[in-house]
Amino acid sequence: MGKTCGDSNIPTTKVATPQRPQGEKISPKQQQQQQQQQQQRDVRGALRSACHRAQHQQQHQQQQQRRQQQQEQQQQQQQQQRQQQQKRQQQKQQQQQQNNSNSRKTRSLSDLPEPCALLMGAAGGRA
Repeated sequence: MGKTCGDSNIPTTKVATPQRPQGEKISPKQQQQQQQQQQQRDVRGALRSACHRAQHQQQHQQQQQRRQQQQEQQQQQQQQQRQQQQKRQQQKQQQQQQNNSNSRKTRSLSDLPEPCALLMGAAGGRA
């Protein structure tokens, strides 16, 4: 941001021309030079103030862009957090379903007749 607007030690206000004793005439050439110098000062002042306005506007736009980027980042982070939370919830539910399914399997096996009876039945009644 280190830009400067023109020469800062050039005054922007009108500079009073030196007082002349009464009766001393200013030559047309001197008068023209003084007018040109004043016009140059006026132009430089106008340019400087326009430059300052442009810099201020640029700073304002950059601040707005930073705010917008921060908001977008926050929204993305929040969305990622929600997705991670949903993923954890799904994993929890799947684990719970798996646990329930496993416990049903073990219960149903224990409900079967004793293993010895099964073996005997499979062996054709011979021990």
